[in-house]
Amino acid sequence: VMTMIICLTNAVAKIEHLVLYYDYDKDPGNKVEDLSEVKNDGTATNTKWIKDGKIGGALEFNGKSSVIEVPHHDKLNPGGDQLTVIAWYQPRNFPAGHPPIARKGQVGAGVGCWGFDTPGGQPRGFVYLAKDGAASVAQGQETMSKDKWNHLAMAYNGKKIQIYLNGKVIGSQATTGKINENDKAPVWISKKANENIWLDGVMDDLAIFNVGLTAAEIKTYMNEGITMAVRPGMKLAVSWARVKSLVQ
Repeated sequence: VMTMIICLTNAVAKIEHLVLYYDYDKDPGNKVEDLSEVKNDGTATNTKWIKDGKIGGALEFNGKSSVIEVPHHDKLNPGGDQLTVIAWYQPRNFPAGHPPIARKGQVGAGVGCWGFDTPGGQPRGFVYLAKDGAASVAQGQETMSKDKWNHLAMAYNGKKIQIYLNGKVIGSQATTGKINENDKAPVWISKKANENIWLDGVMDDLAIFNVGLTAAEIKTYMNEGITMAVRPGMKLAVSWARVKSLVQ
Protein backbone atom coordinates (compact mmCIF):
# COMPACT_ATOMS: atom_id res chain seq x y z
CA VAL A 1 0.00 0.00 0.00
CA MET A 2 2.80 2.40 0.91
CA THR A 3 4.54 1.77 -2.43
CA MET A 4 1.35 2.59 -4.32
CA ILE A 5 0.97 5.88 -2.48
CA ILE A 6 4.56 6.84 -3.32
CA CYS A 7 4.08 6.02 -7.00
CA LEU A 8 0.96 8.12 -7.29
CA THR A 9 2.57 11.03 -5.48
CA ASN A 10 5.46 11.10 -7.97
CA ALA A 11 3.48 10.22 -11.05
CA VAL A 12 2.62 12.18 -14.13
CA ALA A 13 -1.04 11.40 -14.74
CA LYS A 14 -1.84 11.20 -18.45
CA ILE A 15 -5.40 11.28 -19.78
CA GLU A 16 -5.61 9.61 -23.15
CA HIS A 17 -6.72 11.92 -25.99
CA LEU A 18 -6.70 15.07 -23.78
CA VAL A 19 -5.12 17.82 -25.92
CA LEU A 20 -5.96 20.98 -23.93
CA TYR A 21 -6.89 21.46 -20.29
CA TYR A 22 -7.26 24.74 -18.41
CA ASP A 23 -8.38 24.30 -14.79
CA TYR A 24 -8.03 28.01 -13.83
CA ASP A 25 -7.12 26.98 -10.27
CA LYS A 26 -4.49 29.69 -9.90
CA ASP A 27 -4.35 33.29 -11.03
CA PRO A 28 -2.92 33.01 -14.55
CA GLY A 29 -2.08 36.66 -15.08
CA ASN A 30 -1.80 36.77 -18.86
CA LYS A 31 -0.59 33.18 -19.24
CA VAL A 32 -3.03 30.30 -18.86
CA GLU A 33 -1.29 26.99 -18.16
CA ASP A 34 -2.26 23.95 -20.21
CA LEU A 35 -2.21 20.93 -17.91
CA SER A 36 -2.45 18.42 -20.73
CA GLU A 37 0.68 16.74 -22.08
CA VAL A 38 0.58 19.12 -25.04
CA LYS A 39 1.51 22.06 -22.76
CA ASN A 40 -0.08 24.62 -25.08
CA ASP A 41 -0.40 27.65 -22.82
CA GLY A 42 -2.81 30.41 -23.79
CA THR A 43 -2.60 34.19 -23.59
CA ALA A 44 -5.34 35.84 -21.53
CA THR A 45 -6.51 39.40 -22.14
CA ASN A 46 -8.80 41.33 -19.75
CA THR A 47 -9.86 38.25 -17.78
CA LYS A 48 -10.26 38.17 -14.01
CA TRP A 49 -9.35 35.25 -11.77
CA ILE A 50 -11.70 34.32 -8.94
CA LYS A 51 -10.82 31.87 -6.19
CA ASP A 52 -14.26 30.31 -5.79
CA GLY A 53 -15.18 28.58 -9.02
CA LYS A 54 -16.98 25.31 -9.55
CA ILE A 55 -13.85 23.28 -8.74
CA GLY A 56 -11.18 25.49 -7.18
CA GLY A 57 -10.54 28.75 -9.02
CA ALA A 58 -12.20 30.00 -12.20
CA LEU A 59 -11.82 32.70 -14.82
CA GLU A 60 -14.25 35.55 -15.40
CA PHE A 61 -14.99 36.96 -18.88
CA ASN A 62 -16.45 40.46 -19.02
CA GLY A 63 -18.62 40.25 -22.14
CA LYS A 64 -16.75 42.98 -24.03
CA SER A 65 -13.00 42.37 -24.21
CA SER A 66 -12.01 39.19 -22.34
CA VAL A 67 -10.41 36.43 -24.39
CA ILE A 68 -7.89 33.60 -24.25
CA GLU A 69 -5.98 32.96 -27.45
CA VAL A 70 -4.46 29.50 -27.75
CA PRO A 71 -1.70 29.09 -30.36
CA HIS A 72 -2.20 26.57 -33.13
CA HIS A 73 -1.00 23.07 -32.37
CA ASP A 74 -1.39 20.03 -34.58
CA LYS A 75 -3.23 18.26 -31.73
CA LEU A 76 -5.97 20.92 -31.98
CA ASN A 77 -6.47 19.95 -35.62
CA PRO A 78 -8.14 16.60 -34.96
CA GLY A 79 -7.24 15.50 -38.49
CA GLY A 80 -10.10 13.05 -38.39
CA ASP A 81 -13.68 12.78 -37.28
CA GLN A 82 -13.37 12.92 -33.50
CA LEU A 83 -13.62 15.86 -31.08
CA THR A 84 -14.99 16.73 -27.63
CA VAL A 85 -15.11 20.07 -25.79
CA ILE A 86 -16.31 20.23 -22.18
CA ALA A 87 -16.46 23.03 -19.60
CA TRP A 88 -18.27 24.36 -16.57
CA TYR A 89 -19.82 27.75 -17.29
CA GLN A 90 -21.81 30.25 -15.21
CA PRO A 91 -23.35 32.89 -17.51
CA ARG A 92 -24.25 36.36 -16.26
CA ASN A 93 -25.93 37.37 -19.49
CA PHE A 94 -26.55 35.97 -22.94
CA PRO A 95 -24.93 38.44 -25.36
CA ALA A 96 -26.17 38.68 -28.93
CA GLY A 97 -24.60 36.52 -31.60
CA HIS A 98 -22.68 33.31 -30.95
CA PRO A 99 -20.31 33.78 -27.99
CA PRO A 100 -17.98 30.77 -27.97
CA ILE A 101 -16.82 28.51 -25.22
CA ALA A 102 -14.07 27.65 -27.70
CA ARG A 103 -13.64 27.68 -31.46
CA LYS A 104 -10.91 27.14 -34.04
CA GLY A 105 -11.04 28.98 -37.33
CA GLN A 106 -13.18 31.75 -38.70
CA VAL A 107 -16.54 31.51 -40.41
CA GLY A 108 -16.39 30.04 -43.88
CA ALA A 109 -15.38 27.10 -46.02
CA GLY A 110 -11.67 26.36 -46.01
CA VAL A 111 -10.89 28.44 -42.92
CA GLY A 112 -13.42 27.13 -40.39
CA CYS A 113 -12.59 24.07 -38.28
CA TRP A 114 -14.86 23.55 -35.29
CA GLY A 115 -16.64 25.47 -32.54
CA PHE A 116 -18.76 25.26 -29.41
CA ASP A 117 -20.80 28.40 -28.75
CA THR A 118 -23.86 29.69 -26.90
CA PRO A 119 -26.38 31.63 -29.05
CA GLY A 120 -29.20 32.90 -26.85
CA GLY A 121 -27.81 30.86 -23.97
CA GLN A 122 -28.38 27.58 -25.81
CA PRO A 123 -25.21 25.53 -26.37
CA ARG A 124 -24.42 24.78 -30.01
CA GLY A 125 -21.63 22.76 -31.61
CA PHE A 126 -20.41 22.58 -35.18
CA VAL A 127 -17.68 21.19 -37.40
CA TYR A 128 -16.56 22.32 -40.85
CA LEU A 129 -16.09 19.25 -43.01
CA ALA A 130 -12.90 18.81 -45.02
CA LYS A 131 -14.68 17.11 -47.92
CA ASP A 132 -16.74 20.13 -48.99
CA GLY A 133 -16.15 22.94 -46.48
CA ALA A 134 -19.75 22.81 -45.28
CA ALA A 135 -20.63 23.35 -41.63
CA SER A 136 -22.60 20.68 -39.82
CA VAL A 137 -24.39 22.15 -36.79
CA ALA A 138 -26.02 20.63 -33.71
CA GLN A 139 -28.19 23.16 -31.88
CA GLY A 140 -29.09 22.58 -28.25
CA GLN A 141 -32.78 22.93 -27.46
CA GLU A 142 -32.48 24.01 -23.83
CA THR A 143 -31.14 27.20 -22.26
CA MET A 144 -28.46 27.45 -19.62
CA SER A 145 -29.36 28.81 -16.18
CA LYS A 146 -28.02 32.30 -15.50
CA ASP A 147 -25.82 32.79 -12.42
CA LYS A 148 -25.60 29.04 -11.89
CA TRP A 149 -22.99 26.50 -12.91
CA ASN A 150 -23.86 24.59 -16.09
CA HIS A 151 -21.85 21.64 -17.36
CA LEU A 152 -21.52 21.89 -21.14
CA ALA A 153 -20.21 19.38 -23.66
CA MET A 154 -20.00 18.96 -27.42
CA ALA A 155 -18.93 15.58 -28.81
CA TYR A 156 -18.41 14.52 -32.42
CA ASN A 157 -17.71 10.81 -32.93
CA GLY A 158 -17.70 10.63 -36.73
CA LYS A 159 -21.38 9.73 -36.89
CA LYS A 160 -23.10 12.59 -35.11
CA ILE A 161 -22.52 15.75 -33.12
CA GLN A 162 -24.19 15.75 -29.71
CA ILE A 163 -24.70 18.66 -27.32
CA TYR A 164 -24.94 18.07 -23.57
CA LEU A 165 -26.24 20.29 -20.78
CA ASN A 166 -25.63 18.95 -17.27
CA GLY A 167 -25.12 15.45 -18.61
CA LYS A 168 -28.26 15.40 -20.74
CA VAL A 169 -28.31 15.35 -24.55
CA ILE A 170 -30.17 18.47 -25.69
CA GLY A 171 -29.19 18.52 -29.35
CA SER A 172 -27.93 16.14 -32.02
CA GLN A 173 -26.99 16.24 -35.69
CA ALA A 174 -26.09 13.24 -37.84
CA THR A 175 -22.97 13.89 -39.90
CA THR A 176 -19.90 12.08 -41.19
CA GLY A 177 -16.53 13.16 -42.45
CA LYS A 178 -13.18 14.52 -41.34
CA ILE A 179 -12.97 17.93 -39.72
CA ASN A 180 -11.32 20.65 -41.80
CA GLU A 181 -7.81 21.65 -40.73
CA ASN A 182 -6.42 25.18 -40.54
CA ASP A 183 -2.81 25.39 -39.39
CA LYS A 184 -2.91 29.19 -39.17
CA ALA A 185 -5.92 29.55 -36.88
CA PRO A 186 -5.58 29.70 -33.10
CA VAL A 187 -8.27 28.55 -30.71
CA TRP A 188 -10.28 31.43 -29.24
CA ILE A 189 -11.93 31.07 -25.86
CA SER A 190 -14.75 33.57 -25.17
CA LYS A 191 -14.40 35.53 -28.44
CA LYS A 192 -15.83 34.70 -31.86
CA ALA A 193 -12.78 34.68 -34.12
CA ASN A 194 -12.30 38.21 -35.51
CA GLU A 195 -15.78 39.41 -34.56
CA ASN A 196 -16.66 41.47 -31.48
CA ILE A 197 -18.81 38.80 -29.86
CA TRP A 198 -17.85 37.76 -26.32
CA LEU A 199 -18.86 35.56 -23.40
CA ASP A 200 -20.20 37.26 -20.28
CA GLY A 201 -19.72 34.91 -17.34
CA VAL A 202 -17.35 32.64 -15.45
CA MET A 203 -15.67 29.48 -16.80
CA ASP A 204 -14.02 26.55 -15.06
CA ASP A 205 -12.32 23.32 -16.15
CA LEU A 206 -12.19 23.67 -19.93
CA ALA A 207 -10.97 20.52 -21.67
CA ILE A 208 -10.60 19.49 -25.31
CA PHE A 209 -10.17 15.88 -26.44
CA ASN A 210 -9.32 14.63 -29.92
CA VAL A 211 -11.83 11.80 -29.56
CA GLY A 212 -15.61 11.74 -29.33
CA LEU A 213 -16.35 10.94 -25.69
CA THR A 214 -19.35 8.80 -24.81
CA ALA A 215 -22.26 10.00 -22.70
CA ALA A 216 -20.97 7.91 -19.80
CA GLU A 217 -17.49 9.44 -20.03
CA ILE A 218 -18.90 12.96 -20.15
CA LYS A 219 -20.97 12.27 -17.03
CA THR A 220 -17.90 10.88 -15.28
CA TYR A 221 -15.93 14.05 -15.92
CA MET A 222 -18.94 16.14 -14.87
CA ASN A 223 -19.38 14.26 -11.60
CA GLU A 224 -15.75 13.56 -10.70
CA GLY A 225 -13.78 16.34 -12.36
CA ILE A 226 -10.51 16.33 -14.27
CA THR A 227 -8.17 18.37 -12.06
CA MET A 228 -7.41 15.53 -9.67
CA ALA A 229 -6.12 13.40 -12.52
CA VAL A 230 -3.50 15.77 -13.84
CA ARG A 231 -2.05 17.37 -10.74
CA PRO A 232 0.53 14.95 -9.23
CA GLY A 233 0.08 14.16 -5.54
CA MET A 234 -3.67 14.75 -5.49
CA LYS A 235 -6.52 12.27 -5.37
CA LEU A 236 -7.06 10.73 -8.81
CA ALA A 237 -10.79 11.22 -9.18
CA VAL A 238 -11.20 10.56 -12.88
CA SER A 239 -12.22 7.54 -14.92
CA TRP A 240 -9.24 5.18 -14.80
CA ALA A 241 -10.19 3.90 -18.23
CA ARG A 242 -8.62 7.11 -19.60
CA VAL A 243 -5.74 7.57 -17.16
CA LYS A 244 -2.21 6.17 -17.41
CA SER A 245 0.32 6.99 -14.70
CA LEU A 246 4.02 7.10 -15.50
CA VAL A 247 6.58 7.43 -12.71
CA GLN A 248 9.00 10.29 -13.29
